[in-house]
Amino acid sequence: TANKLNTGDILLHTYKCDDSVLLYDPIKTKIRKQKVRGKAPVGLSMIASASDMYNENVVFFGGSDKNQQMTNSIFVLNTQSWEWQEFGQLGKGSKWPEPRSSSCLTCIGSGKFILFGGAGVAPGGYKAGGLTPYNDLWTIQLTNGHPLIKPMEVSSFYGMPVARLASWLTFVTDEQLILEQGWNPTAGMVGDSKVLRLQHTDRAVVYDI
Repeated sequence: TANKLNTGDILLHTYKCDDSVLLYDPIKTKIRKQKVRGKAPVGLSMIASASDMYNENVVFFGGSDKNQQMTNSIFVLNTQSWEWQEFGQLGKGSKWPEPRSSSCLTCIGSGKFILFGGAGVAPGGYKAGGLTPYNDLWTIQLTNGHPLIKPMEVSSFYGMPVARLASWLTFVTDEQLILEQGWNPTAGMVGDSKVLRLQHTDRAVVYDI
């Protein structure tokens, strides 16, 4: 993943990062290592990530290891202290996204993020069933403690977004996001683009572009 920081550097994270991350300086065109501490997403690829446009945090969600074991943990990296924190579901009864990889994540305000889609392992395992794609929408709110994550109600007169992974979610305004393309394990490439208009904190309406 690659995320621009408020310093102008680009934070690079790969599945090989353990006690450090990579920082790219676009002015000097050089990459350097930055030491980190805490619980990092080691060995995970296909993680959704987004930097906070208003402060020093970068948020990571989900991912898969080399054995197709997926997670639904949230990892937060503070780029001032360079410390990782991992957060998981608070009890089986709480609402939380299923383990998945290749979701898309974007920041919409200070400590506020929107998560869409991705794919998890199908019932029976990866070899038997492949992947199960999602088209759900979630809000993530960072706090001084455990992040708050809630599902959003999505409605549309134009049809719901196709379940997909590896798509792109772009912040446009405080109320508007654009969801672009992706891939569905059954149907293949998804070529459509949708406008997601946020209403309140728990509802979004989908429009065709």
